[in-house]
Amino acid sequence: MRKLTIIFILSAISATGLFAQESKFYLGISTGLAIPGGKSMVNIKDGLNLGVMHAGYRFTNEIGVSVNLVSSVHEIETTDDLNVAIGYLGIGPEFYATINDFLVYELKPQVALGLLGQYSDKDGELYDEAKFKGSPGFIIANSLVFGVSKGFKLSLNFDYLRSKWKEVTLGEETLTFDELGWDDELSKISVGLGLRYNF
Repeated sequence: MRKLTIIFILSAISATGLFAQESKFYLGISTGLAIPGGKSMVNIKDGLNLGVMHAGYRFTNEIGVSVNLVSSVHEIETTDDLNVAIGYLGIGPEFYATINDFLVYELKPQVALGLLGQYSDKDGELYDEAKFKGSPGFIIANSLVFGVSKGFKLSLNFDYLRSKWKEVTLGEETLTFDELGWDDELSKISVGLGLRYNF
């Protein structure tokens, strides 16, 4: 009985030490491939996806909240002069599944807010003559994170966005996609690598 008690106490101390080292908050960036989809993106090529900011806070070992600010840049097949940039802010709960001491899977169902699209030239200069706004969309974000302790960590990310364009501002006039008879369906798959710091 004494041996069992000692083993139990040592196990509890070890578990407490591991939990104390785990991070509750992270902040990071990412980059990767953005694959557009939906009827509105027929002539849009695959592009560069940038996670400008990823942040998350863990309430428990299984549940937290996350915020992602994401942008992607795509060439347009029908012109040699223009790119289109697409950006949004994703926010929602975050669910964690600890695979082992060094590997964690994160599932982040989010709402995409502030969906914007804008043309730019090959040098990255934005054109203000045409701005696109979208309806709130839905995101399924996934990350495989290497390490739960504090410090720099790497992640593999796979995200899926689905939404619809709502309106476009051409100069000083704003028109809906319905009024223009344009296809409004938008989706995007992004795959890439992330670098984060666990505080």
